[in-house]
Amino acid sequence: MARTHFQMGRLYVTGKKIPTWYGRFREYILENGGTRAIYRNVKLGALAEFTKAQAKRLLAEKLESVNSWDCRPRRLITFREFADQWLKLAERDYRASNWGTIKGHVETHLKPFFREIQVGRIDALQLRQLLANLKRKDGQAAAATTRNHVYSTFRVMWRAAIEWEIADSEKPIRVRTGRPNWEPRRILSRDEAQLILAGARAPYRYAYRLMAERGALSISEVCGLNVGDVERDKPVLHVRRAFTHGRLGPPKARARERSVMLSRDLHERLLIIAGDRSADSPLFVNLAGGRWDQLNVLKRELYPLCDTLKIPRTGFHAFRHFAITTMGELGVPLRTAAAWVGHSDPALTARVYMHARPDDDGGYTEKLAGLLKNSAPSIEPKTVSARAVMVGSA
Repeated sequence: MARTHFQMGRLYVTGKKIPTWYGRFREYILENGGTRAIYRNVKLGALAEFTKAQAKRLLAEKLESVNSWDCRPRRLITFREFADQWLKLAERDYRASNWGTIKGHVETHLKPFFREIQVGRIDALQLRQLLANLKRKDGQAAAATTRNHVYSTFRVMWRAAIEWEIADSEKPIRVRTGRPNWEPRRILSRDEAQLILAGARAPYRYAYRLMAERGALSISEVCGLNVGDVERDKPVLHVRRAFTHGRLGPPKARARERSVMLSRDLHERLLIIAGDRSADSPLFVNLAGGRWDQLNVLKRELYPLCDTLKIPRTGFHAFRHFAITTMGELGVPLRTAAAWVGHSDPALTARVYMHARPDDDGGYTEKLAGLLKNSAPSIEPKTVSARAVMVGSA
């Protein structure tokens, strides 16, 4: 396809109250298998601030991408139409655990803001306005972390728009979203974990134990377990799949496909739950015979239990943090703990999942004090003569 013709554009002034310089130029778009020229108008600045020569230079800067040797006609499409097409094609490229968040960013924030704006005319100023006005469901300003995630989703979509020749590759859109205000993660204490495990009813109690014990399974891995994943002759559980947002697929990472050693008591309980059902049937089922939905379990089981026990509400991932933190306190080697929980990088295990619990030190303070006391050498006080005292006082 031949490139578009070189053009210098046309300057004109409009506006009664505030006369303003505008530039007008042609832009070629793809339509019905061919190309068509449309005219675009861009605002350059107030007549009182810029001379005609300065306005010409501003228009020339706007036309650099249009007159570039690699400029090609692109399709004219609104952001809403582009987002609908992108959502259909991009879903297969993401895991279910990530796709729900990405789709939420597009449907909740990006589509309502840009709507009928043409993709090629989106600029950094509009994106800054979106990120600055992000709101939570309760009407309060969104956290910096949310702004970062929405911005990351937009950048992924923008790269797709460039590949589809909808957006201009010479028009990068980058903004600063601010540093996230990371809030310290709340860690379950031993007493809270014991209260939850003791107060939960079966079979939820044993699902919580799978999250809080050696394997530190995630809720999606628990919901994805089949009867055949529990070994009959030895206390071993195989993690092969995850169930998230109604989709059954592989775990989040290759290292998460692992075999987990179980305690004898937990293994016996899981065998009772499995019964004589077929190996490919779900291990944990709801009343309709389907797999658990993690949001339903959270709202109908875990949250009410926390309210009954009068402890702050916590999510399922808190069990995983609790399990890995406890492994570190028990002296489990870092590489071993990372392999147990399905981390390919032990640094991630130490940096993200192992926490200090200053309010629940497990008696380490007294142990350290006793160790220092027992190892301290005995020192007999020296006898000081009366003459030395008199000389020192003098």
